[in-house]
Order: sequence, then C-alpha cells, then structure tokens
Amino acid sequence: MSNALFGAAVAAFLAIAALSASVPVKADTIGLTVAPTRLLIGESQRPGGTILVANRSDRPTRFRVQLRPAVAGEPDPGGWIKVAPRSMVLAPGEAQTLRVIAHVPPDFAGERRAYVAVVPSPVEEAQAQGSASLDVLTAPVIPVIMRAGNPEEPTISVEAPARVDKNGLVAVTARRLAGPSGISSHGDVAVCDAAGTIGRINATTIWPEVASREYLLKPTREVAGAIWAMWIPRRDGAPVQQACRKAVAPQGR
Repeated sequence: MSNALFGAAVAAFLAIAALSASVPVKADTIGLTVAPTRLLIGESQRPGGTILVANRSDRPTRFRVQLRPAVAGEPDPGGWIKVAPRSMVLAPGEAQTLRVIAHVPPDFAGERRAYVAVVPSPVEEAQAQGSASLDVLTAPVIPVIMRAGNPEEPTISVEAPARVDKNGLVAVTARRLAGPSGISSHGDVAVCDAAGTIGRINATTIWPEVASREYLLKPTREVAGAIWAMWIPRRDGAPVQQACRKAVAPQGR
C-alpha cells in the first residue's frame, strides 16, 4: 500500500472512531493522536472496547501503555482491567488499536474507573536513561469507566453564572445534587442569554470524588441581557437535549 493510501486509511479510521464514540479525537503537541478520549464500558458478556493510537510525528516512536488508578492510593487497576498491546513501535503515520477488557465481578453494581496512559519515547532514545521523563508529563491519559447494574447518573445543578473580570469572562459552577455517590456524570455546560447560547463547555465530567467543578469561559458574542446556565447530560456520547432550551411544563386540560 502506498503512503498516500495508508494515510487516507488511517484518517478514515480516526474519523470513524471519533464518530462512533461521539467525542472529539484528542491530538497533542507530541505528534500523538488517540480516540476516543473517554471510554465507557457497559454491562455485557465480555465488556470491553478499543482505543486507537496514531503516530502523527515525523519519526518512529515507541509507545508504552500504563494503567493508573482513578485516585491516588487506590489498588492497581490491573486486577480488573486489561489492555493489549502494552508496548508498540509505530512508524510515522502508522496506527495501532488497543484492546481493553474489563472484568466485572458477579456481584458488582456501580462504577469503577481507571486511566490508560499512552507514553511516547523516540525509538533512538528509548534505551537512554531518563529519555522518557518529560514525555510522561505530556502523555495522553484516557479515562476508562466500567459500569454494571445500570446505575443512574447523579443530578447536576448549575449555579447562576457570574462575570468575573472586565474582559467578560464568565464563571460557572456545576454541583452534584441527588443521586448515587459513586457514579460520575458526563455532559456539557451551556451558558445562555435571551438570544441563545453564548458559550459552552463540551464533554466534561464530574467524578464521584468531586462535589463541584468551576468553569471559566469567554462569551462568543456580546451578551444580551441576563445570563443563565444549564447542564446537558450526555448519553452514549451525544447530548440529550438542545442547549438553552428550558423545559416547558405541560398545560392542564
């Protein structure tokens, strides 16, 4: 296969992976692309998924795959999640699929989380001591969430946004309310005015150990009157409702 055809095939694979996951492909400054940027594993006979790794640099690169716990001090997640391969060398433009398998105990219900880190180091430097020390800091880290028992995501409340400086930045706080304490919530934060959306934080997650998150955003246009904000849950990667459209109570007959 020619380089041009191979590049086109990789690009198509990335596009399909991004669409199927309903999340953007993640690319960074070290010449590495991964998709998806968040992997949710549901309940099935053999729960798992895939992560695509592509070398966008101009030199062969070795990638090591690490498993990291969700929170410092937690046990090694290798007891319930497996990833293969754990090491690979990719030529410029080459891609590799990582296969992720999660073990769900028979009596488990709820959510578990781990992180898959893809750590690059140039092939010619792989044997040099400390060659990957800086790469560890810039390695893409993908959260892998396993759910069993169909748990409900918690209710998220978004406080009234406030303008924080003369440049027009807006601060918004999203806070966990009712719902299971051990389940994360994934969605968008939309900031609105009378004319519609003036800013949006896409595909953000409030983890179980976090009671609230604050976001700063700059309006995309001049604000028309009072502003308000809303949380838009995502299901299977896609938003479940239109931004800045308030629910209307049904009228009695």
